[in-house]
Amino acid sequence: LECFPRFKTLEGVEDKVSKKTLKIIQKSPQIQEVVTFLDKFLELNEQFPTDESGVFRPTVLPNDAYREHLHTTLPDIDELFKDKDLFLAFREYLYQQLAHENLSFYVEAANFESLSDEEAVNKRSKEIFDKFIGPQAQQPINLDFMVVERLKKNLVKPTNQSYKAVTEKIWKVLTNEWFPDFVVSPLYLACNDETIEYVKSDGGRKRSDTLDQYDILCLRLNADKRKELKKSKDKDKEKDEDKEKQKDKDDD
Repeated sequence: LECFPRFKTLEGVEDKVSKKTLKIIQKSPQIQEVVTFLDKFLELNEQFPTDESGVFRPTVLPNDAYREHLHTTLPDIDELFKDKDLFLAFREYLYQQLAHENLSFYVEAANFESLSDEEAVNKRSKEIFDKFIGPQAQQPINLDFMVVERLKKNLVKPTNQSYKAVTEKIWKVLTNEWFPDFVVSPLYLACNDETIEYVKSDGGRKRSDTLDQYDILCLRLNADKRKELKKSKDKDKEKDEDKEKQKDKDDD
């Protein structure tokens, strides 16, 4: 994008490509289409450069089908655990892309980390491995050989942290690859406008373990947030009390 204005005016590029060649390139219908698109993109980002925090957030790019979404700010992936409709739509998108096992694994593995009972840890560690990683896995996730071998060693004497490295790896895949594509897809836009009902009814499929695990994870995350909020309030209260004590001493 930094080079785009110079490309249009030919400024500063004569030493690399002749003006004659550039003019020929610029007359190409494909290039003119790109120029028009980028012009619109730059115009929108000039009008809406940042969010409230002052950080640039990408917007849904313009095309004929989604004119009404030109200024829509895209959600963060963490919104999945605040909005169940969004989670269901994302899950449906992953089903369409044949990648739903990543989300299912993440939800189940994230809940696994909260287990403390040794018997439960042993049982669930085997269930998760057999379901997502083992040779007969029903929903195999894509892991390289070395990652699987390290995981097997961790599971000889499993703890609730045995899957942590794999869980973080899958979360990065969801965050950096699948979710950005989802939020600019027709499925997200249709769901966002509530114009398709099958997404919100879970695509007509029977309720799965993933949704049960999702509900558990959301409850746990909300409980953790409440604890953090309470802790923060307690700290603020202590600070206020200390200030009052100090003020009383100063007055004395």
